[in-house]
Amino acid sequence: VSVTARRLDELFGCLEQLGDATGRARRARQLSGRLQRDIEHIQRRVRRARRRPRVWCAEWLDPLMAAGHWIPEMIALAGGRDGLGHPGEDSARLAWEDVVRDDPEVILVMPCSFSMARTQREFPLLTAHPGWPMLSAVKSKRVYALNTAFFHRQGPRLVTGLRIMAALVHPELFPHPPRTHARPLA
Repeated sequence: VSVTARRLDELFGCLEQLGDATGRARRARQLSGRLQRDIEHIQRRVRRARRRPRVWCAEWLDPLMAAGHWIPEMIALAGGRDGLGHPGEDSARLAWEDVVRDDPEVILVMPCSFSMARTQREFPLLTAHPGWPMLSAVKSKRVYALNTAFFHRQGPRLVTGLRIMAALVHPELFPHPPRTHARPLA
C-alpha cells in the first residue's frame, strides 16, 4: 500500500487507508481521532497568543530552502506565520534576500534527514550570510535545531512535531520540548 500526504489533513485519510489495508480500520480511526483532538487542543491554546511571529523553517542550508508540504500548515497551527514556504507544495529555494526581507522572528533549522548534530555542524552555512546577526530571530536567540524525525515523514509523529513547534513559537503557552527534540543554536 502506498500513501502520500502533501498536507497535514491528508495524513488522517492515509492512516485510515492503511488501517483498511491491514485489517485494523477501527484502530486507525481511533488513532486518527486522537491525533485530530491533539491538534485541536494545540489550536485552542494558540488562540490565547497575543501575536503570530514570523517563522522560517530552514529545510536546507545550501542552497537555502523553505519547508513545504505540511510544514507551513504546522507553522500556522503552532501560532506562527510562514512568509517563505507554501502549504502542500514542494520545498522552495530561497535567495538570502528573501530571508532578510521576511526577517523571521523564529528560525527552525530542519534540513531533511539531518541529525541535530549534523545540523549544528553545518549551521555556519547560515551564520556566514551577510546580515545574519541583524535577523530578529538571531537577536532574540530564537534559532533552534530540530529533530527532523518529527517533521519530515508522514505519520503520527507529525503531531509531536506540531507540539515541539508550538512550544518554540509560543514558549509562553507551552512547555519547552526536550533537548532531544529541539536545541538552541543562537
